[in-house]
Amino acid sequence: MNTLKKNLSVAVLVALLIAGFVGQSSGQDAAEATEMVVETAVDMPEVALETEGMSELADGDALKFNFRGVPLDTVLEYLSRAGGFVIIREVDVEGNIDVWSHQPLTKKEAVDLLNTVLNDRGYSAIRNDRILTIVSRDSASTRDIPVFKENDPDRIEKTGEMATAIIPIRYVAAQELIDDIDPLLPEYAVVTSNEGSNAIVLTATKIDIHRMLEVIEALDNSLTSGSAISVFKLQHADADETADLINGVFNQRSSSSRGRSSSRGGDSPMQQWIARMRGGGGGPG
Repeated sequence: MNTLKKNLSVAVLVALLIAGFVGQSSGQDAAEATEMVVETAVDMPEVALETEGMSELADGDALKFNFRGVPLDTVLEYLSRAGGFVIIREVDVEGNIDVWSHQPLTKKEAVDLLNTVLNDRGYSAIRNDRILTIVSRDSASTRDIPVFKENDPDRIEKTGEMATAIIPIRYVAAQELIDDIDPLLPEYAVVTSNEGSNAIVLTATKIDIHRMLEVIEALDNSLTSGSAISVFKLQHADADETADLINGVFNQRSSSSRGRSSSRGGDSPMQQWIARMRGGGGGPG
């Protein structure tokens, strides 16, 4: 409303000035002057609409986002003026955006929203306190982005901010998981494995990391879904010999479609163990 009043006041002032000019000019000059007043009065509301989203701080750190068909440079200018950010633009940002919120946003929410918009256009905003550095999305993986260790997807917010996640794997080999998740990752993501700690290192947007953590958690826990661990306390046999014996039993090749052992006589590891338990003699019991 204030903007509209200002525009009308300016239009009236211009009209009065031109009216005085009209009184001292010819009929043709008067017509041109009148046409200029009409054009000025029509153009002003358009200017007010274009800058409606460029308002100052609302309350505290709250920012008003109301951009419809506005160039990205205009949004960056608004964040610098209203949000107090220092903008370092290392790439030329192109294109217009349509994004608005009826409720004020915090600075963090505004930057997260900006990153979502930039990510769709191949850019990324790296925040360091008040400094926002605009880079290409592909080069963001080698920049100073957040690094965290996490394997719980619920602790990762779904935003377009680039980050590096170190994901510890408990049951499956990390490299095997990479072979499974690699086709699900976007082209700009970078993923490697560390065999020493059996961990996956993934650099992508946080929303991509959140999705991959859900996949990794499901694959990593699938190994234990049908398995159980039991501890047996031996009273007479040696633990190492018994472990070797059990491994030998499970490693025997099956000679039938039902998986039965092909051992003959007392040559099987189980029969040898039974013989030793009986004192070293005898055949199969």
